[in-house]
Amino acid sequence: MKFLKNATINLLLGLNVFILFFLLFEGRIVLPAALQVVGRMHPLLLHFPIVVLVLALLFELCSRHIAPRDAPQADTAAAPPHAPAVVEPLLYAGALSAALTVVAGLLLSKEEGYSGSTLLWHKWTGVAISFASALLLWYYRAKPLRGRLFRPALAATCLVLVVAGHLGAALTHGENFVLQPILPAKEKKVDLATAVVFSDLVLPVFEEKCSSCHNPDKAKGQLVLTDSAAILAGGENGPLLVPGDPASSLLMERLLLEIDHKHHMPPKNRPQLTPQEIALVEAWLRAGADFRLPLAALPPNDTIHRLAEALYDTAPRAETFDFPPADPDQVQQLANAYRVIAPLAEGSPALDVSFFNAASFSGQALAALEPIAQQVVHLNLSGMPLEDADFEQISRFENLRQLNLNYTPASDRHLDRIARLPHLRSLMLSGTQVSPQGLDSLAAHPPLRHLYVWNTPVTHQHARLWTQRRPQLQVETGFYDDGTLILPLNSPEMHPDKAFFRQPFQLTLSHPISETSIHYTLDGTEPDSIHAPRFEKPLQISENTLVKVRAFKQGWTGSQTLQTYFYKASYKPDSVRLETQPDPQYKARQAVSLFDLENGSTDIRDGKWLGYQGMPLEAYLLFNQPIQINEVAVSSLVNTGGHIFPPASIEVWGGDDPEDLKLLGTANPDKLQEHQPVEKQIYRNTLNGNTVSYLKVIVRPLDKLPSWHGAQGQPAWVFVDEILLN
Repeated sequence: MKFLKNATINLLLGLNVFILFFLLFEGRIVLPAALQVVGRMHPLLLHFPIVVLVLALLFELCSRHIAPRDAPQADTAAAPPHAPAVVEPLLYAGALSAALTVVAGLLLSKEEGYSGSTLLWHKWTGVAISFASALLLWYYRAKPLRGRLFRPALAATCLVLVVAGHLGAALTHGENFVLQPILPAKEKKVDLATAVVFSDLVLPVFEEKCSSCHNPDKAKGQLVLTDSAAILAGGENGPLLVPGDPASSLLMERLLLEIDHKHHMPPKNRPQLTPQEIALVEAWLRAGADFRLPLAALPPNDTIHRLAEALYDTAPRAETFDFPPADPDQVQQLANAYRVIAPLAEGSPALDVSFFNAASFSGQALAALEPIAQQVVHLNLSGMPLEDADFEQISRFENLRQLNLNYTPASDRHLDRIARLPHLRSLMLSGTQVSPQGLDSLAAHPPLRHLYVWNTPVTHQHARLWTQRRPQLQVETGFYDDGTLILPLNSPEMHPDKAFFRQPFQLTLSHPISETSIHYTLDGTEPDSIHAPRFEKPLQISENTLVKVRAFKQGWTGSQTLQTYFYKASYKPDSVRLETQPDPQYKARQAVSLFDLENGSTDIRDGKWLGYQGMPLEAYLLFNQPIQINEVAVSSLVNTGGHIFPPASIEVWGGDDPEDLKLLGTANPDKLQEHQPVEKQIYRNTLNGNTVSYLKVIVRPLDKLPSWHGAQGQPAWVFVDEILLN
């Protein structure tokens, strides 16, 4: 037993020396793979010191006397039997397991994805526990005895243990993981009139379902989903978003994978996004993934509007007004095409007034509202050519709650008149010349709750200062670049964007950002800004050609590669009949879609794709004049996460007699070995140049998804947007 104790003491000393060494030289340490394995044992080891040290405290508290270990037997007879004898081995085990846990935790912290203040506090509380438990063991073994400090010190160590455990839970599972079940649920309220799609609708979904693993303290996969700049930066697997193309966005790919798939996000043991939340993210991506898009800029019947109403409490706060309603005849007389006047709500005396057409605006049009100034609570003057006298007139709308002065001549000298409005809650000054100094006093205006100052000299620092003074004030400054953020260019545009052609054509490339250089390749290599030719004049496309293009501009990172395989189709049948019908959800324009040279996107709902599952696509083609057929190709989609696979086989039957067609050739595309990115592919069936008047093309889907797929054994889909004949 003595040998075992001495060995434990020596091991404990060595581990704590290693911990101290690691802390001193942490920035220079590079871990081999074997030590990474040790680090990943941290979650396994951490339970031991928690249990053992708490047990030591409980046994110690059960002892009724703090008596020296070398005191006479009679002095300790009243103590619970063997309590001191139990505490000592528990201290050995607790100190040793705490040191091992800290060593593993320090090794684990060197891996990617862990950083921030939570990790820092978790690390130092763990180190404190290791050192404290070692000191407690030494103190317990010292003579003469433990003294009166032992119990408080052991209790304090256990308290730090609880704090370290809480921080570890926050690091792994997100903030407030322990208390979340008893905390009141956050209210999901959104004001449709002032909401921004990303910050008010999409970001809350990420915060609730994703940020526990993708935050500055724990950036799993080097991905952070807590702000727009981090989302644009992407993670270790590349960009997260393809604006306007949800199907090509890594974000949607991971959300739509089978829940049992290892890359599905969130992991299946975490709260999942609801179908409505997934649809909201997809709709935002389809709308261009604009981080500054106001919800009010979208039509009321837009998908994002409907999803916002379904997901959030968008009911306006009922507000009662103590002023009488305006004379209806007077309101009707004042309303016209350029000055729209409407009740704020049914039965409410409050009025909403909006001006349109800057060319028709005049100060008299605003002054004419004097008879109903008491009832006007919302006033929209966005883009109107206001003059100084008009701002004086605005100050007379004593019950104004919301004022929109976006892109007007409003400046600092007009703000004192705006500050006279006693009930003003929402003020929109985007695109104006107001300065932070001019707004400083207005930001302290007690009723003001929302201030919108996009595209003004106001910075995030000014906004933060105001909100620190008044936490109830929300200041929207829009996207802000402090000079450290380098944004990627969006991909160039191809014109025409059709991938299929029958006659030679000229391809032009363009980019919406000026002074952007576009480089391309036609040989399949990746274009760069040095070796790839720069686009100067239209490209002549007459044969099957793979065109890859990228955009470059100084101060930006290069765009993603945009590639299109332009494929020639020599023949078009005079008549087409589908022998089998596609799924009603994915029927495009039936047979017409197969030969219209319209290529589908990676979105199967774009109206260009014919989708089949459990049965083949069978198309019967008639030619008034015989043709010599050398190849039949099928343009198909691959999206393994959506159960969409390449065709299992492509059969071509042909001849001169529709009742006696012969098999001309069968193509069996290679089977996929693992999940692949969403992409379009062309699968060829090369023939022997037979002369035919009739063809039958049969595209068979895969009968069963492969064993590596999360839905193995289920029938696959096959999607076809074009059949190409040469």
